[in-house]
Amino acid sequence: MRVKSPTALEVALTVAVATADITSRIINHRGYWRFCSILAGFFANSQERLTVSADDFAFQFPLNDSYWLRLLGSGYTYEPELAYLLYFLRAQRYVFLDCGANLGYWSARVCSAAYGSQRAIAIEADERNYHGLVENSTLNGSRFQTMHRALWGRSGVRMNLFGDADYPTDFSLLSNDGNKPVRGTVETICLDDIVLSEEEAKLPVVIKLDVEGVEGEAMGGAQRILSGDSIVLYEDHGADRTHASTRWFFEHGGFTIWAITERGLFEVTQLSDLDRLKVSLTRGYNFAAAHVDSTWHERLQAVVVASPGHVR
Repeated sequence: MRVKSPTALEVALTVAVATADITSRIINHRGYWRFCSILAGFFANSQERLTVSADDFAFQFPLNDSYWLRLLGSGYTYEPELAYLLYFLRAQRYVFLDCGANLGYWSARVCSAAYGSQRAIAIEADERNYHGLVENSTLNGSRFQTMHRALWGRSGVRMNLFGDADYPTDFSLLSNDGNKPVRGTVETICLDDIVLSEEEAKLPVVIKLDVEGVEGEAMGGAQRILSGDSIVLYEDHGADRTHASTRWFFEHGGFTIWAITERGLFEVTQLSDLDRLKVSLTRGYNFAAAHVDSTWHERLQAVVVASPGHVR
């Protein structure tokens, strides 16, 4: 990706991040986010925004956002496991429900020609992030819809949203034992209440779920959509040794679960498999789950491989 119409400041910033990207590649980008965080701190009060682009894809984010600043590194791939899977699915027509969309990176990606020009609906709970999400939809020709809601087990509930403004990807409906300040309030929606157009309703569904600890509650409001032709892409964090997100699918039965890696998908047959797969306590691991009657099993067959080893 490249910075679109860069200013002198943006060129200097890109060079700095690119240097950190190159030097950290040999250690699998360890320390890369830390460097971006320090660099972003110099622009803490800036209102400037950066736009990166590739072909018909464009993505805008604040200059002081260390999470997204990493995109400036040419050797850095954001969530490479999901990039691998979604690119593989580019010839398949589907509806993408981006739950916990943040600024809409994946919605913009799957709507681009390189990823098959899919239909997408991006749902974000935080108001400030939502404004950025709308801007990115506009930047990409309004190719994806946006909703300012929080995923929950039922719709129409007004709830507190917790989180620190310094960590714009870490907002949650959970207070984390009171350790997170109240960010604001937001109305909830359940997955089964998201209205699809008549044409969209005929397509299979890919649900990307990133709702910071309330995955189980969100799935509780998705009985209809989960029993249909859908697949859920979700994260199970290495620090969670109870494997709560994956546990939900095992406890409710009737789902096939795969670990997503850059080498393919590996079927998870029992919850204890995650003790071996989740080797780092500091990162999230991507998984997919689909009902046993879903046609996604056939579509994914070409990327399902036999033995997981350690998921990278």
